[in-house]
Amino acid sequence: MNKKIVHTLLYYDLFDYPLTGVELWQYVISTEKYGLADVIHVARNNTNIVEVHGFFCLKGRESIVHQRMAEYLWALENRKKIRRWLYWFMRMPFMRAVLVSGPLALDVSREKSDIDIFSITAPHRLWTARFFTALFLKIFRQRPEVIPVLGKQNGSNSGKFCFSMWCTEASLGIGDYALLDDDIHFALWLKHTSPVWSISRDAHKKVVQNNAWVLQYGAWDGISCYRIQKSLFQYSVELILLLMPDTVFQWIEWRLLPQLTRDKAIAQGTDVVITSECAKLHITDRRQEYNSAWRERVQAYESGAEIF
Repeated sequence: MNKKIVHTLLYYDLFDYPLTGVELWQYVISTEKYGLADVIHVARNNTNIVEVHGFFCLKGRESIVHQRMAEYLWALENRKKIRRWLYWFMRMPFMRAVLVSGPLALDVSREKSDIDIFSITAPHRLWTARFFTALFLKIFRQRPEVIPVLGKQNGSNSGKFCFSMWCTEASLGIGDYALLDDDIHFALWLKHTSPVWSISRDAHKKVVQNNAWVLQYGAWDGISCYRIQKSLFQYSVELILLLMPDTVFQWIEWRLLPQLTRDKAIAQGTDVVITSECAKLHITDRRQEYNSAWRERVQAYESGAEIF
């Protein structure tokens, strides 16, 4: 348990993210189940771990506790923004669930961060839902303006909505897009997604059920969330749009995507994936970097070398 607790803190330290006692217990990277009191007791008696204001972090990294407190306030502002715009997201045709992903899912955000969203749509209607959602955000200037790797100005996309992951209800299993060599970062990214709205109370539980591979990195339970039924008007709009195949919208959006995105999709890697049932649009995919950094830290800890 000692080792696994340190391994967990080594991962979250990559993102300057200290953990409360409850979080450490919930997020511990292990297939074994431990009691909350046991985890806290072990952490408090480990000389490599310190507790500051109820947060646990590695010795010498106490400064990240105050950083997390500041980032929590920015996260509150972005959460409020999501609630303000949620009314419109719920009314996009064929949209079935909206989940927060990325740092905001952990309730941390920075002043110049965008807002990452994981969207679930009706089966075989991903590109229809994305077309109208992207158009709506574009009209109100809420989409990221520039792809980061192409020279995004610092803070230019602050508070903008980045819908970078799309799946249909028929294709919620995304384990095939994980890297082959122990993709812990992708697993924990998915594990931390949190639903803010769905048509079904069990939408997030279905995500969990379809991604059992994540359980090798710790326990993961589905979360029930706020739900609202579609209005008669929305059903009517969707019935009309059914007259036009989803492939038409996919064809349109393919031509509107940046050339770099299309090139990566054609290369058939795992950073950009474009199919009829999934759109993974992470242009700056840093999973390999984070996975390698975590493994190097674990090896250093196991060998008794200096971690930092």
